[in-house]
Amino acid sequence: QGMVKCQHGMIPVPVPAVVNIARRWQIPLRSTGVDGEMVTPTGIAIAAALRTSTQLPREYTIQQIGIGTGKKVFPHANILRAMLIDENAASDTVYMLEANIDDATGEELGLAMEKLLEAGVLDVHYVPCFMKKNRPGYILGVLVRADKLEKTEEVIFQYTSTIGIRKRALERDCMERESKEVETPYGTVSVKHCRWKEIEKFYPEYESVKAAAERSNAGFRTVFMSALQEACK
Repeated sequence: QGMVKCQHGMIPVPVPAVVNIARRWQIPLRSTGVDGEMVTPTGIAIAAALRTSTQLPREYTIQQIGIGTGKKVFPHANILRAMLIDENAASDTVYMLEANIDDATGEELGLAMEKLLEAGVLDVHYVPCFMKKNRPGYILGVLVRADKLEKTEEVIFQYTSTIGIRKRALERDCMERESKEVETPYGTVSVKHCRWKEIEKFYPEYESVKAAAERSNAGFRTVFMSALQEACK
């Protein structure tokens, strides 16, 4: 809040460049109760360019720390700190988007699912339901990370007939996952190895099992079980 002096004279804080960048990129602003310019045009431009999420993850590890100091005197320390963080893969926040649809064909819904998966969502599903006037319909459910929310909503509006989307934040815990390859009598197969505390699970990857089965003319289940046995050794 307050005023700052520039070549055009005294102008109110936040200055026009900051206001316009904040509006264009929907960056939330708040009053600090301190007279002075807390966010400069350069600062908010950097924030708009680098921002990947609107909030910190529930758990993260710090990789790098940078600190800059200013010359202007404020009631608080004139310090800006930036950190590079890695989100804890075992616990994160995702969003569930939902929409009720009763006026779309199966082909349209199938295309919408393809486009959503291409956009990088985590999961897509349809649940049959009955809507107003006893019309049969579907509930579209999409699981997505915060950085892909806007793109996901755009795809839903473009490829479905819905005119409204519900969304809510969800916290989830995931097993640690890594991919490894195992050798079987039918060829090399990729297997997903999942761990959580003392619990371990192995999942042969579908496409890899399918390719090995086609190369060896063996049954899918035969290759799948062979890869699972090798992974568990």
